[in-house]
Amino acid sequence: MSRSFTLFAILVLPLCAVYFGTGDVAFLLAFPPGFERVEHLPFRPTLTLLALGGSLLVPMLWFLLRRKDRIYRHNLLLQRRHFPKWGYFGYILLAVSWSVAWTRLPLFSTVQIYTFTPLWLGFIVVVNAHVHQRSNKAPLYKSPGKYAALFLLSALFWWGFEYLNRYTVNWIYVGAEELSVYHYYIHGSLCFSTVLPAVYSVFLWLHSFNHLHRTFYIGPRLGFLKNRAVGLVSLILGILVMLGVGWLPQLSYPFLWLGPLLIFGGSQLVLGQDAGITSWARGDWRWVTLWAIAGLICGFFWELWNFYSQLKWEYQLSFFNGWPVFEMPILGYLGYLPFGIFCGLVTKWLFKKRAQIEFSPNN
Repeated sequence: MSRSFTLFAILVLPLCAVYFGTGDVAFLLAFPPGFERVEHLPFRPTLTLLALGGSLLVPMLWFLLRRKDRIYRHNLLLQRRHFPKWGYFGYILLAVSWSVAWTRLPLFSTVQIYTFTPLWLGFIVVVNAHVHQRSNKAPLYKSPGKYAALFLLSALFWWGFEYLNRYTVNWIYVGAEELSVYHYYIHGSLCFSTVLPAVYSVFLWLHSFNHLHRTFYIGPRLGFLKNRAVGLVSLILGILVMLGVGWLPQLSYPFLWLGPLLIFGGSQLVLGQDAGITSWARGDWRWVTLWAIAGLICGFFWELWNFYSQLKWEYQLSFFNGWPVFEMPILGYLGYLPFGIFCGLVTKWLFKKRAQIEFSPNN
């Protein structure tokens, strides 16, 4: 129910806002999408500084409010082993792909636009190898069938965000102008298929560090999250912001990342399901924080490897399109935090039979 409604909200609510607003929905039919630049509202340094300052206050406040009467006593029993041989293949694939992507030798000119997928496959293999070495819970090794399904789900998952970008036009792909429809779809699907596996793998790697468990287990309690009314409020806010993505895209584009999370998590809370974030109510912040950090770590590498690639994306944002770190404006990295949590909710659904291992509050 929650999955279906979230999908409905992503696909239909922005469309309704545009249809009943201007009635012009022809831009959704263009495929591949247009690659022209769109003039957004100008950069506002003061607003950016205020937003950065506000974001820094959040972790400071968290550390001030964390509980002093609670201690994490259940250290993970890590099954340490030698680094697997297949992990070295990942390092080789990563190094070769990165070298080809960033060099401009004529020898590599015909394959440089295809380096995104092997780069991230190498990254995924490397992270899985380190997870296997530390905890013996690498999904690539322990559950390859479900992990393969995650690649398929990931492609569909990111195509949803590509659809939302039709409204906001926050990023465009430079170097993809000459691709045919089928070429664009197949190449894009292969690239998008690596998103969820990468974030999930980094989450499991972070999950293997006992000091992260000790740190985030003692967070402040948010007992109000036990109330289903909170889920209803989250659901209503999610619906409103998804309508805003279509109605006022230049102002509401940051909610492109929050809207699906508010709707999916809110609907699960309303239905009395484990939304994965209800652990906040008892002061256990591990699940949500580790997924958010995993999203941010992957975001850093997405932007790093994109920076000097031949086929790349560039950003165009209202108000905050300044002070870039690689191609991403510095404030844009905050979007990877809710995005990582949403990746966690989607991955949790696929791996629900293994939830007691990866997602239990006692692990």
